[in-house]
Amino acid sequence: MFPFLRNRQKIGRTNTKWKRANKRRINTLSLTLEITNWLIWFLECMNRAILNSNSLLERIMIKARFWKTFAQTLLNNRQTKVINRLLDAGPNGFEGGLKNKQYMGITYTSRATAQRELADLVQKKVLVRLPGGGRSASYDLNWSKLGG
Repeated sequence: MFPFLRNRQKIGRTNTKWKRANKRRINTLSLTLEITNWLIWFLECMNRAILNSNSLLERIMIKARFWKTFAQTLLNNRQTKVINRLLDAGPNGFEGGLKNKQYMGITYTSRATAQRELADLVQKKVLVRLPGGGRSASYDLNWSKLGG
């Protein structure tokens, strides 16, 4: 299954929140036969759907471009899981970057394994080490390799 399809749940929750917030407006529209308000409401819904789909498609394209760029890179399941999490978060999605402790939490590994796997991802140029940090190094995806 494609990992980016998890976003469908987020879209469903957004629509539910929107429906609850606009229930009164919908009930008011159904009391009148005036079609203008219905058309305005419909066009607003259509506009919102187009904007949401554009945003979703942009994220999917970034993810697809990333995996195309690193298709020949050998990664284990834990590394793939972390990379997908970083891709889902987007650029600057992990405030301060991904730290060793976060990697350990996402993958349920030991500190030594997390350090080895992070070093491996940096060596493969999948991740870049962010400046500063000292002992508490942080990492982010190599977004510059994606060219967009």
